[in-house]
Amino acid sequence: MTDKLKRALVAAILSAVMAVGLSPSVHAGGDAEVDSTSAPSGDPVRGLKSWKKGKCAYCHGWAGDGRGHPRSPGAAPSLRVTKLEPEDLKEIVRCGMIGTEMPYHDRMAYKDDRCYGMLADEFEPDTMPRKGKTMSESSLENLVAYVFKNVVGKGSATFDDCEAYFKVGSRNCMGMKK
Repeated sequence: MTDKLKRALVAAILSAVMAVGLSPSVHAGGDAEVDSTSAPSGDPVRGLKSWKKGKCAYCHGWAGDGRGHPRSPGAAPSLRVTKLEPEDLKEIVRCGMIGTEMPYHDRMAYKDDRCYGMLADEFEPDTMPRKGKTMSESSLENLVAYVFKNVVGKGSATFDDCEAYFKVGSRNCMGMKK
């Protein structure tokens, strides 16, 4: 097996593991460890703007529950139930996910080996993640802070969540119970 093929295989396996929300900090019993050093440091209010600007809701849904737009390219995982740590989520946003529709948002992804140790020319045709909207490191920090404050572990979205996302009195929230 060539080094190129080995790296591609390792990257694909890593992407698959991250896609199901597993993290190195998950115990055999399935409970995630709480590590205060991994708490997101960004601004969740600005993170909502990054979520909207990055068009995350198109695939993940406004509530991050995986219920994106019917015309989105694929079924995105629910971030409300993810077991990912903040650093894992940052890597996925930076590098995308090989073999899925999750795009990369780091302008240098696959130009050097920062993403899964791979370069663009090492991918087989049509296997490299597509490029998404470029995101600065501060926007990425803010996005992850928003997701971990307002989405991860929050259960089903509520009417109040809906109005906080759209605006008070939004027609988008009419079908939800108060």
